[in-house]
Amino acid sequence: MSISSGLLGALLVSCGSFWWILLAPLFLKTPSATARDWMAIALGSIGVSLAVYAPGAGSGKVLLGGLCFLLASLSGALGLIIMKPLSESIDAKTATGASLFFGGLLLLFTGIPAASAFSRSLSTEIVLVTLALAAISAIAFSIWNRLAHTYPVALLAGYRFLIPLCGTLQASLFIAGEAPGPGLILGGSLIIAAVYIVSRPKETDHFEE
Repeated sequence: MSISSGLLGALLVSCGSFWWILLAPLFLKTPSATARDWMAIALGSIGVSLAVYAPGAGSGKVLLGGLCFLLASLSGALGLIIMKPLSESIDAKTATGASLFFGGLLLLFTGIPAASAFSRSLSTEIVLVTLALAAISAIAFSIWNRLAHTYPVALLAGYRFLIPLCGTLQASLFIAGEAPGPGLILGGSLIIAAVYIVSRPKETDHFEE
């Protein structure tokens, strides 16, 4: 986030869906990607290229930032692959809590070299923003776990396209100095469309009310 833009990040972190399509058959022996999945991956790849090519104002180091965002989404997909076998023996709340706890410890130890610089820049505003973000994450995960307990996950996945859509809208409204360029607008539309395609329940999925 410090080297690129919130707009670009909101779009590219959604690429975890594409990583999942590619990696899940290799590690979890799930069904191979369908023609619809490959079409979505191709559409998303074109969208990423356009978004990186002309992202707009306040985009910073676009290539480096884009690469980091894609690697972050890859890490998220690998995390899901690791957690998938565990979810069969532990409930969703425990799995979510464990992943957040151990992931937080990893980030904490990684950030130790910058602890002194962080302490010098610590302010009331930073503390409040950190607490707000923690509360938002906790509430969001709690709602998701509740929905996942009530409804099939495949049905909920159909709404994942809202994540990059809401992220880009919020970044445009609340982050000063950022404005979407033509490449980001067109590429973002393609990425959101691709996420919608892969998130839609397949014809073989059946849901109970």
